Amino acid sequence: MEVKRVCDVVGFPMKRVFIIKTRTMQYSNAYFYGSCCLKRIVIFDTLLLNKGKEPNEIHPYEVGRGLTNIQVAGVVCHELGHWKHGHFYKATIIMKIHFFITMGLFGLFFHSPQLYMAVGFKAGVMPIIVGFIIVLKFALTPYLTLANVLMLWNLRRFEYAADKFAHRMGYSIQLRMALVKIYADHMSFPVYDQCYARWHHTHPTILQRLAYQQKLDMKAMNAGTY
Repeated sequence: MEVKRVCDVVGFPMKRVFIIKTRTMQYSNAYFYGSCCLKRIVIFDTLLLNKGKEPNEIHPYEVGRGLTNIQVAGVVCHELGHWKHGHFYKATIIMKIHFFITMGLFGLFFHSPQLYMAVGFKAGVMPIIVGFIIVLKFALTPYLTLANVLMLWNLRRFEYAADKFAHRMGYSIQLRMALVKIYADHMSFPVYDQCYARWHHTHPTILQRLAYQQKLDMKAMNAGTY
């Protein structure tokens, strides 16, 4: 009922919220995808407390795992933030731009005689397979590295925006509790090197997200709206 309430407040149709059953996967997750009439919020049953079943119906290892209804609502509110901010559209556009830039640079380098001469081939000799290797492994590396860092930074920015939406909707505490519970269920280590996280992570670390919620609390208190 709590999930329905947050969907009604935001204006997202409850019939577009789906729970999928998992068999072997233990990872808890929920995500938003799609657009217009095809938009969906998908919740794995592993995100629900005891998979939404009675304790005697599941493996003893699974008893106590998952989130309460109010915590699930906090996660759903975060996903609704992605929908409200149009992150699916923005991410799709960015990926298309990245694809066309990559293809353009590939064609430019692949047909460049100077590139083949630089690795020891005579003028006019341009082997196809060697060209693929040179371009993909060497010539495009600087751009692909920079693009990867920028796209990961943008994805983390999307996560902060969705967290801010959940905070504005009054689900900050529920989201924090959900994040901590998910990390506890999976026994995930919360501390990561900053450089490593920027290079590899699509999401901010849990400590960064909790700190961001506290920062939003302080801003709201200073503005007199908390």
